[in-house]
Amino acid sequence: MKAVGSLDIVTGILGSFWPVWLAIAIVMSLSWTYHRRLGLYGRIYESPLGVAGLFIVLFWFFTAVFADVVARAPQLLDVLRRVMVQVVSPQLDSLPDRSLGRRQPGNLRHRLRRSRNSGLPRRKHP
Repeated sequence: MKAVGSLDIVTGILGSFWPVWLAIAIVMSLSWTYHRRLGLYGRIYESPLGVAGLFIVLFWFFTAVFADVVARAPQLLDVLRRVMVQVVSPQLDSLPDRSLGRRQPGNLRHRLRRSRNSGLPRRKHP
């Protein structure tokens, strides 16, 4: 078995993110070049904090875009896909009922109507 040091781990991780680094470099260099013409987006480059925030957002955005290339373990990628499908389209019947603290099956529209009107007095219609 090959011994793996800390330097090997760090370079392996940084190397697997090469499409992310390349995309960030392209977007940030083009944005920096034309930041005077880009309006509100270009004003981000006027402060170091704005550039740092944009870097973080772009890093996670491009990591998600290039997830197939970045992910090393195919099993982990399958797990992440299953989790994302559940996050994007949760089953509405299994949502927790916050008023009772336990799960109740039922219509989401009915639960939303009930939760919106629960604290308001009922109006009598003539």
